Amino acid sequence: METIIRTEKLAKIYNPDTSYEVKALWDVDIEIKKGHIAILSGPSGSGKTTLISLLGAIDRPTRGKAFLMGEELTAMSDVALSKVRRETIGFVFQSFNLIPRLSAIDNVAFPLIPMGVSVTERHRRGSELLKRFQMGERMRHNPEELSGGQQQRVAIARALINNPHIIIADEPTSNIDAEAVKYLIETIFALKKEGRTIIISTHDQSLFNLADVIFDVKDGRITGMREFKQ
Repeated sequence: METIIRTEKLAKIYNPDTSYEVKALWDVDIEIKKGHIAILSGPSGSGKTTLISLLGAIDRPTRGKAFLMGEELTAMSDVALSKVRRETIGFVFQSFNLIPRLSAIDNVAFPLIPMGVSVTERHRRGSELLKRFQMGERMRHNPEELSGGQQQRVAIARALINNPHIIIADEPTSNIDAEAVKYLIETIFALKKEGRTIIISTHDQSLFNLADVIFDVKDGRITGMREFKQ
């Protein structure tokens, strides 16, 4: 099966060569196959969020290399990385990162604005996604009027608005209730069936049964890998 993401000796060091040096990640070598669900497992502060920031082209490593679909992310310009984030990767952040003053549909459609998509087309695509996630009756509500699970559905819809190959989710169960977790699991399975690659940072073992591969992260290092046949 095709490799979609690969890293070589990836490292992220804050305040290098000072007495305040922090090795957030060190010598990370991982490989994620296309269409797989990969889980980064570890406690808070283990380096999971730093790693997904590098895999998602949000941040740059201090050293090492990261490859996406054969292209070296670490060699790309800021403009090229922005294009990768916009067209290839969809993000679901731990705190959802919805814009408070915008309605659900405008939050979902927001990533289309820099691409010059018309308001009518933005709302058409956003409406389709919100209806898919059973949010059609709430699309005109602002985030403060939605539950945690509903906000997450909006965040997932926004992540899909550009039809990305890869979905990256950071601690997706941390701010939702048990019923929303169940819906999230069903959604992840559905996205996998569409052929998307999904990377999840979590310490919630209720998600582990979803995984094709689990990478154990501790103190900024990969300390283990478990592969599963689905």
